[in-house]
Amino acid sequence: LRATHFLWAMGILLGRSLDPLIAHYAHDGSLITLIRNRDHALEKRRLRAPISHQYWIPAIAANEFVRCFLRMPHPGEMDAIGPVGVISRFWHRILRADEHDVENSALIVSVAIEGLVREVFHSDIDTDHGWVELCDDARQKVKLLDVCERIRGVLLNSLGNSNRFRPKDVLQRLVEQGAINKLHIAAWTDLRNSGAHGAIPDPSDASLQRHLDRYHRCLDLFYRLMFVAIGYRGLFRDRGAEPWQTKTFPPAASDTAL
Repeated sequence: LRATHFLWAMGILLGRSLDPLIAHYAHDGSLITLIRNRDHALEKRRLRAPISHQYWIPAIAANEFVRCFLRMPHPGEMDAIGPVGVISRFWHRILRADEHDVENSALIVSVAIEGLVREVFHSDIDTDHGWVELCDDARQKVKLLDVCERIRGVLLNSLGNSNRFRPKDVLQRLVEQGAINKLHIAAWTDLRNSGAHGAIPDPSDASLQRHLDRYHRCLDLFYRLMFVAIGYRGLFRDRGAEPWQTKTFPPAASDTAL
């Protein structure tokens, strides 16, 4: 299991999938050897890495990232899910979508951010229990209203949706903690909405560049969420700024007060 997590960490550092051709794992008391075919298409895929600088990765930063990645608590000794499993799963989805399709890759990275927030960051402090109680009380009263069934259904659905967990609330909390800034939330919101509604940037004008800027800011947001989740502190490649720069995470207050 630790070997698997190490490969996930190194793959993220290098911006490529590192699936070994031969892998060994235990199952029901037996040692199983898995032999894979070489996937040349997979080997060619590359994703901009979180802490790389051109063609080198600072050794201290890389070592700290791997150390943080491997020290994460896991649900069970042979359970490969846990926080790092969630991070790896969404990162590989972004990697697969990034290569050729600019519209699809934008939707995938925005969904990956929401999925990571839901599965790793959601906690009880993000729930407004007073508001939930008010909505529950209102739903009971709406059920007694003398209105047509269709209107009642709309009202009940609206009240039910209003007290659900909202990823944006978690992101706002991370803004307050200094891990991300408001530009990250704006980029994520715009990218998710445009992707969900099928908006296609026009390559002949500035809309394509704005789309790419939002995409890279969202990729930077995903990496910052990953840093917070694993407790990483050190160098990273800030793709939420223009021009891209190598900085230290957590960022300085001047980088988050936007």
